[in-house]
Amino acid sequence: MSDFMNVWAMLWLAGLGAHGKDIVFLNTDAIREGHNYYDELGQLRAHYDHQFGGVLKAHDFYQQNRPKVCVKRLLVQPQPVILFTWDGWWQDMRCSFVGPSSLFQRWNMQIRNIYGLLPSQANERIVSTGGLSPGTEGELDAQLRVLLVHRVVAGGQASPMYTSRVIANIDEVTRALQEQLASREVPGKLIVQDLAKLSFEQQVHLLSSVDMVVGVHGAGIPNSMHMSIGQRPHCCSVLEIFPQGEFFPIRGYGNMARRMGLHYQRMELPGAASGSHGAKLPIDQLNQQVGALLDAATQAPSCVLPSVLSDPFFDSVGIEY
Repeated sequence: MSDFMNVWAMLWLAGLGAHGKDIVFLNTDAIREGHNYYDELGQLRAHYDHQFGGVLKAHDFYQQNRPKVCVKRLLVQPQPVILFTWDGWWQDMRCSFVGPSSLFQRWNMQIRNIYGLLPSQANERIVSTGGLSPGTEGELDAQLRVLLVHRVVAGGQASPMYTSRVIANIDEVTRALQEQLASREVPGKLIVQDLAKLSFEQQVHLLSSVDMVVGVHGAGIPNSMHMSIGQRPHCCSVLEIFPQGEFFPIRGYGNMARRMGLHYQRMELPGAASGSHGAKLPIDQLNQQVGALLDAATQAPSCVLPSVLSDPFFDSVGIEY
């Protein structure tokens, strides 16, 4: 994901954000001898296909014994490549508390545009992912939707790196969140989902339909970057849970969430709640932090900066917000 964001940022900084369809993307990974990835773009291939006029893989030219390729203009990321998405991985960045970043928000809206998820594109949306039933956008907006990211550990993932981030008392946590949502003034729905079971496109659709994401630190949390900022009346917030261990000092996703304009809290578990058999979440603490974030997002929903809406890209595709 960070690779895609950095490629997108390069186009935007070059003033070409609105002209991706006129550009061919050349993936140069895996051309070294012995490197075994062979330019596989995985689930992000759909992103690149939508963003660019075509995708070429350098490995294909290498196999065809065509070491030279002529191009009219070549855009290359500067070296060293600065992964702006990971800036401040180990520390809270002061600038992230000042307000959202127009760069992050532009990226959010362009991804939602790719999948037809901006307001003018989604008068009636039918998605079969994550318990989202067919209905109109208005019906979805009227419902407070919370996503609980639930990891399921495969047989070959028995190390503490994986098991420490599994919610050990998932049934208890599910009941507590359902009860809290049932007690709120706005109708609430809890969705419990292992995101690894979904395609990337399904993940984008699901995340764009929820108001809050709750989960243990891991790859599911940055999917909050696809939430519908400026669109849903109770959106958007993130509760990231940290068991004791090697992940505990990480601050990166908090910086990312704040730069997107999301309400964010971290929930730090005591040592006794963390272990190789999973993380046991204290229910009282969970309820308190979830309630505070839901209140914050309801009182001050995430909004889109005016500078984002004036981006030439959105004029070029006819998006109204």
